[in-house]
Amino acid sequence: MKRQDSRTERCSVHAGCSGGSPVASICTLVLIALCLSPRSVIAQINSVKTVFVIVMTGQGWSSIRGSSDAPYINSLLLTSASASNYVAASDLSVPNSLWLEAGSGLGVTSDAPPSINHQSTNSHLAAVLMQAGVSWKTYQEGIDGTTCPVAANGLYRPSYNPFVFFDDVASDRNVCLSHVRPYFELAPDLAGNNVARYNFIKPNLCNSMHQACPSISNAIRQGDNWLAQEVPRIMASGAYQAGGALFITWDKPQNGVDGPVGMIVLSPFARRGYSNTIRYTHGSALRTFQEILGVTNFLGDAATQAPLEDLFLPSREDGAAVSLTWAPSPGATSYKVTRATSTQGPYATVASSVSGTSYADRGLASGTTYFYSVVAVGGAGESPASPPVSVRPVVVPPAPLLVTAKQIP
Repeated sequence: MKRQDSRTERCSVHAGCSGGSPVASICTLVLIALCLSPRSVIAQINSVKTVFVIVMTGQGWSSIRGSSDAPYINSLLLTSASASNYVAASDLSVPNSLWLEAGSGLGVTSDAPPSINHQSTNSHLAAVLMQAGVSWKTYQEGIDGTTCPVAANGLYRPSYNPFVFFDDVASDRNVCLSHVRPYFELAPDLAGNNVARYNFIKPNLCNSMHQACPSISNAIRQGDNWLAQEVPRIMASGAYQAGGALFITWDKPQNGVDGPVGMIVLSPFARRGYSNTIRYTHGSALRTFQEILGVTNFLGDAATQAPLEDLFLPSREDGAAVSLTWAPSPGATSYKVTRATSTQGPYATVASSVSGTSYADRGLASGTTYFYSVVAVGGAGESPASPPVSVRPVVVPPAPLLVTAKQIP
């Protein structure tokens, strides 16, 4: 007889609603929380289909984590997996950029442009992907897409664009212009479900935390604001929701100071609110990208570095899942789902632009009480948050199978 995996899950649920609201029927956004079978959340890194990588710059993890200048990033940590011992390869930008692409700094010891530091090798990720027929694209903020951007221009620097350092990309105009695109093209590509399988995203000098710029004059706050605007767009896309993974990292610490840089992973298949102390490098990220994209002739030190697999749910995760439903709010065009581990919060957004009146939240910790609230979004803005509902999913062991009995002599 074939053995069946029959894990079950129990929930204790509490909900309530009182008072009125400026938005009609917001009180009917009382949540019904139901537990899902853990089998529905069995996931692993190999389930990822689309990779998004955002590379910030010049800030160590100690200056970001817990900082009041980075409220959005710190809210992401409640719903993402992160690494607290992810280290850069160099105190220079170009070698670190090359490491993410080739698993090596390729002997580069300066931040000079491609005219000086160009590479003739085709042992790098973009070349491997093209050979394997796997689509890739980089979206660079500050370029116009009419020429291959090998020179600095305004707030764009090629030192943060590893692809243009390789001759097989930069010297072939068709290859460069079809893969190295302006950042403003990402939004329509997301909306049209036209993104590549590998998407490397680089903000400009202001938005990447490289330098403080006018109006805000705070490099960390500037980058945090940019992420707060752009990350939800990626997470709302069909490519992300159908099996995407978003990696947010930094190329190097500030001013060459040693210490870890950030690595945050958001994905339907990633752990939530989880952090580890495993030592990772840019080679670890490259190895992970190669594993996901199915090109496992590992480049450079990606062959010897630990992949980021621990940040994802293992193949037989005993995590819990909760199904939320609510009554529709007249005038609402979408909903935002928020979650906390205490009724007072803070509440982090776990899903935005939800078009229906239900949402499944997966990869939760068994035995933990979660509090959910929903916000209705319409043409006039957002409603107040609904009264919270709490749910405590508990995964219990499966019933024993193949039980036999025999008489005792």
